[in-house]
Amino acid sequence: MTKVNIKFELAISDETGGNKKVKKNEYLVDGRYPIIDQGKEIISGYTNDENNLFKFNQPLILFGDHTRIFKYIDFPFCLGADGVKVLLPHKSFDAKYLYYFFNTLNIDSKGYSRHFKFIKKFEIPLIAKSEQKRIVEILDQADEIRQLRKQADDKSNEIISSLFYKMFGDLEKDTLLHEVMELKYGKGLPKSKRRKGNIPVYGSNGVVDYHDKHFMKNDTIIVGRKGSAGEVQLVRGASWPIDTTFYTEIIKNDVELEYLFFALKQLDLRKFAIITGVPGINRDTILNQKIAIPDPKLQSRFSRIYNQISDLNEKQQCSSNSIDSLYTNLLSKAFDGSLTERWREGRMKELLQEMEEQKKYLGIN
Repeated sequence: MTKVNIKFELAISDETGGNKKVKKNEYLVDGRYPIIDQGKEIISGYTNDENNLFKFNQPLILFGDHTRIFKYIDFPFCLGADGVKVLLPHKSFDAKYLYYFFNTLNIDSKGYSRHFKFIKKFEIPLIAKSEQKRIVEILDQADEIRQLRKQADDKSNEIISSLFYKMFGDLEKDTLLHEVMELKYGKGLPKSKRRKGNIPVYGSNGVVDYHDKHFMKNDTIIVGRKGSAGEVQLVRGASWPIDTTFYTEIIKNDVELEYLFFALKQLDLRKFAIITGVPGINRDTILNQKIAIPDPKLQSRFSRIYNQISDLNEKQQCSSNSIDSLYTNLLSKAFDGSLTERWREGRMKELLQEMEEQKKYLGIN
């Protein structure tokens, strides 16, 4: 691979400033223009205000300054106000190529700190534009397979949600959560004190590490307290929920764990998060919400079906893991030169000429 590593600021310009940003409380569920922020989903909401449209009309890369999530955007959009950087590639770079490169970077989490200052320290591999496009073609094909697998997994989750609505959607929510469960604080476990093991350590948005001891022995529901406040996770077996989370203990005899998990998900606790500095959620706010308490037999039926689908999902996860592993392997090969090694054969003269032109644009020797 004929390449030159160049400084971040030569390859990328930060175009975040000077553009209108839509506040979180102004997001619509549907609308004319999508809103992109630093959240996990590509589109976080919508607006109908054309004045909020981002001024560039070419492919861009968005970076979540807190979440460390990269997004490739090639359609008109509006910018969310919540900690996102807009990165414009120099014309010597294909935006999708840079997007894939950024996804190979190992950016350690600094909590809810800003992370853009760390990615600016990385150098960018400059190769011929035609080779960049070839890499993108190959990785796009692999990513399409990965996304199809993810869509199949999402369908399974939709089936469970639809079943929940069908069985319990019409019931009156007349029982306060504090009558059903207790919300207890997770226990801090600094990285320096974690030892190699197979007990999952849970943060507010999922597994963050593993340890050799448990804090919780039994199945539980974990609710994000800080950071991804209001996220709800059903945890099987021994675990260690850290101090950015709550965990639940059911105190009402006729409530099943699987039912309570989905009842909490339907409440969408994230909307109660207080967005000041690090997002957080108040325990009393959660416990003062109401849910329905259905007939125990109906709950048991729902739990059986949920567990059957979950078992199937675990088997499908093996397929997903294999596909993810293949994608990660291709991603690694794309930037060590081996992915396009055979393709480059017989094209070296043209590639070198391209490189010289691109270096000239960038003002480097």
